[in-house]
Amino acid sequence: QCRAVGSVPACSCLPNYIGRAPNCRPECTINSECAGNLACINEKCRDPCPGSCGSNAICNVIKHSPVCSCSSGYTGDPFSGCMDIPPPPIRDERQDPCNPSPC
Repeated sequence: QCRAVGSVPACSCLPNYIGRAPNCRPECTINSECAGNLACINEKCRDPCPGSCGSNAICNVIKHSPVCSCSSGYTGDPFSGCMDIPPPPIRDERQDPCNPSPC
């Protein structure tokens, strides 16, 4: 991008590009150009978690990729949504003296 400063041309990088003109480049083109907890999304290093996991799930970034897991107390598919773990069935402690049959 060129603009006149007085009568002298001044070059600068376009928005969303880094570097010093004329050597401008996008922030990234591949994941390895970003920190391990970020991913290259639309030529910017960004957190890949937003929108990746379902409800009641936790997102952790491992090697630039979102890894979803259900929160404690929940089960299911962490990408589509986790549900409450059902409580264990209540056991009836009363015993039938005739079962098994003593006769």
